[in-house]
Amino acid sequence: MTCKHLAGNKCTNAEAPTFNRHLLPTVCAGCTHYDGPPRGLGDTVHTVIEATGVGTVVRTVLGNCGGCAQRRQALNEKFPTSANAGIDETPKES
Repeated sequence: MTCKHLAGNKCTNAEAPTFNRHLLPTVCAGCTHYDGPPRGLGDTVHTVIEATGVGTVVRTVLGNCGGCAQRRQALNEKFPTSANAGIDETPKES
């Protein structure tokens, strides 16, 4: 699971708070600007909400509540995609 904004070990997404900093691969796992294969149910729900325009309407009416990122991450952790289930991406020391 790799974000398309990860080049080497630096983030290339100018909107991400970690932009252009050296990263461990595990940083992408919790990034709200992640743009790669779905990590779990949270990413799938996010994609559907944005594709249908519901996210834009909610942000226009309610503003940014700040809870979406936490819910997305929680759903990803609770219901990972089968490709990511049980995989520990923590870098191992040699």
